[in-house]
Amino acid sequence: MVAYNDVPQVNLLYQEQARIDQAITMLDTGGTVNSFNVAPPPPDPEVMMGQQPMAAVMIETAAPSPALLAEARAALVARHNAITDELIALGVTASPPTR
Repeated sequence: MVAYNDVPQVNLLYQEQARIDQAITMLDTGGTVNSFNVAPPPPDPEVMMGQQPMAAVMIETAAPSPALLAEARAALVARHNAITDELIALGVTASPPTR
């Protein structure tokens, strides 16, 4: 059973998993990856003193390769399954099945 103080985290995980499911369904029905974001690593205070932090970069793909689509799908499935494991660890008894 889920502890009351874990309910907000469970809700966030369910929402993330729903978005992932939607993305996997889109890829499985002919969808494509038209852009993605690459974020910088967390700043190291000792190295970043006086330096401007890096910003995230959005990459647009006019014609993504089949390999990119397969890797994106594999990453989404891996995250979906990790969320299922997290939900089980939080005590959710009716968590979605792994993909």
